[in-house]
Amino acid sequence: MDNYFYKIAVREYEAGQAIDHKIEEYPCSDDENFIIDMNVHALKGQQSTKNVSAIIFSAMVVEAFIFHYSTEHIGKRLFLDNLDRLDIKAKWLVVPRLVLGKEIDKGGQAYEALSKLVSDRNYLVHHKDGKDRAGYSFDFYEKVRGGADNAMNALSLLLNELDQLHDGKTNYAAAILNTNECHA
Repeated sequence: MDNYFYKIAVREYEAGQAIDHKIEEYPCSDDENFIIDMNVHALKGQQSTKNVSAIIFSAMVVEAFIFHYSTEHIGKRLFLDNLDRLDIKAKWLVVPRLVLGKEIDKGGQAYEALSKLVSDRNYLVHHKDGKDRAGYSFDFYEKVRGGADNAMNALSLLLNELDQLHDGKTNYAAAILNTNECHA
């Protein structure tokens, strides 16, 4: 499932990025300023929807991947009985340590990007601060745009670091982070 979630995340992220070109065209338009503002606001709303999807599906990738990795290396029953209730960041620290005797660097870029991804996902899903609940402000648009950029980066950093922990004997990054279809 992790690769399917990745494909959705990438599709949504790329669609959001493509909207930038449309937004850039408006300041060059001869339309009245208020019409330009309305059109840019509408496009940013569309872009934000894509970015929210990219963040949520990227979070699903890291969760699905660590579950699959865990059950493959330490067994489903051991994982479900002892590790399943850990938060996602803890799973990414504990599971590689159990499997390899090494862990993701808590001070490194991959863990920092994971922390931001989890924070962004929680902000979107739980949205406890009550501000901009509908998501129509330029602050919200910028927050989810940065979150989507981080989400894509987090996936690459995490899986590449896990491959490094395996001393290059695995290639999880290439296996998961691809959008190719295999119909063999």
